Amino acid sequence: MTYVYFAFLTAFSSQPLYTTGLIATLNLCWASLPIIAYALFEQDVSNSTVMANPTLYAETMNANRKSFFISQAQWLGLATWHSLVVFFLPVYSMSSPDEQGLGDDWVAVGCGCYVALVLVLNLRLAMRSRYWTWINHLLIWLSISLFFPFLWLYGLVWPVAAVDGTADMSWVVRRILASSRFWLAGVLLAPIMSLLLDFSLLSLRRHLKPQAFEVYQ
Repeated sequence: MTYVYFAFLTAFSSQPLYTTGLIATLNLCWASLPIIAYALFEQDVSNSTVMANPTLYAETMNANRKSFFISQAQWLGLATWHSLVVFFLPVYSMSSPDEQGLGDDWVAVGCGCYVALVLVLNLRLAMRSRYWTWINHLLIWLSISLFFPFLWLYGLVWPVAAVDGTADMSWVVRRILASSRFWLAGVLLAPIMSLLLDFSLLSLRRHLKPQAFEVYQ
C-alpha cells in the first residue's frame, strides 16, 4: 500500500520508495520468520484447557461466511490504517525543511517508512501473541535488534564495494540516524499511532464482548 500512495504522490513516476536491498530483505530477514514461528507455536489456550472445555470448539464450528467477511474487513481496515500512518507520517515529517532549510531526499524518507514498517510488523505480531516460546521471543526481538545494525552497514557498502543497489544508500543512514525527525516520526510515533488503534479495539472487544477462548486465557 505504501507504494500505491507513493505512486500518487509522485505522479506515477519511476522513482522507487525503497532501495533494492531493502525490498529484497523485508520478507527474507525481517518479517517472515517471526510470522512462521507464530503460525507454528501460537495457542489461544493450552491443550489441557481445551480438553476440559469442549465448548471452545464451537467457535470454529459455528463460523459462517458472514463472520469470515466481517473478520477480513476488520483486518483489511486495520492494515490500511497501518499503511497510511507508516507512509504519510515519515513522508511529511522528514521531507519538510529543517532549521537549515534542508529536507531529506526520497531515499532517506523511504528508509523512515521502511523502519516504521518493520517495527509495526513485529510489534503487532508481539501484541497478538498469547503463547510465547523462546523461539518467538528470539525471532521477533532479534529481527528488530539486528535491523538497525544492518541498516548502518548497508549504508557503508558504497563506495567501499561497488555492489549493485547500494549507491543510493551511501551516507544516507548516517544522516537519518542523526536526525531527530527520523527517530520521532519513523521509530516512535508511527508504530505508536499505528498500534494504538489495534490495542484500543482489542481491549474494548475483550472487555465488552469477549470470545469464549479469551475468557479462559
